[in-house]
Amino acid sequence: MLRRFRFFGIGFIISLMATFFFWSKKKVQFDYGMDARTLKSITYRQKILDDKLKTLITEANKDSIMNLILMHGDVNFGKSRQHEKPAKYWVESNYKNQKLVLWVERGDSIATIKKTN
Repeated sequence: MLRRFRFFGIGFIISLMATFFFWSKKKVQFDYGMDARTLKSITYRQKILDDKLKTLITEANKDSIMNLILMHGDVNFGKSRQHEKPAKYWVESNYKNQKLVLWVERGDSIATIKKTN
């Protein structure tokens, strides 16, 4: 019986290493949580920023910076209104050592992002 567990353990470790090797080569994201799915759906929409955010973020890097903020942000579903049309989400994130609280209105093809603090 001990011999079977040893063979199983060796095979399990080899399959873990092979899986890690193959998936690390691909840029695959596993967005299973509510937070990750919401932020990913906002990321793929055209973004419109309010004036407070435009002064904070330069126009040249607007899309990459907003994607970075949204990728590492946290959605507070207690303050969000996801059942309204358009859905509104309260996203908390950090940018340049500054805590940002964003109010995101997610429409069908456009996400309007407003800075609240």
